Amino acid sequence: MDRRAVKVVEGVRVHSVWWSYRDTCFGGVYLKQNQPVDEDQRVLTVSDRLGSLEDVVLLGDFNMRLGDLTGDRVTCQRGRTLLPWIIESGYAHVATEHGRPTFLGRTGEHSGESIVDLVFSNLGSARHLYATTVEDDDLGGSDHRLVYKEIL
Repeated sequence: MDRRAVKVVEGVRVHSVWWSYRDTCFGGVYLKQNQPVDEDQRVLTVSDRLGSLEDVVLLGDFNMRLGDLTGDRVTCQRGRTLLPWIIESGYAHVATEHGRPTFLGRTGEHSGESIVDLVFSNLGSARHLYATTVEDDDLGGSDHRLVYKEIL
């Protein structure tokens, strides 16, 4: 990977890292809870990051609950407002293990389970994303599980 191809975008409450591998652009994102949807959209827009790559994979902690789409118990406000924009932008949700939590909160207001670590792609039929695994291993104290996705 060419280190010049890596871009980091930081906002007040958001972070993203963009990189390219072969002909695919990857955006690793972290969206904090309760921020304006226009800030989310700015961070998820690839056009000014790495040029005009057509194949894009967005992945990370979206803090966005999508209810029936992922097998989560609820759809949050971000899910109702940001998901339609993501779909209109040409991306599709890449399913993980339906109903399997990726976040396991242990204390305070963040206790409970949810599915907030998500993958979206516009790869279509030219490429395939599959072999999803949500790992059970402890990631050194993280309250998130590793989501592993194979791309062919």
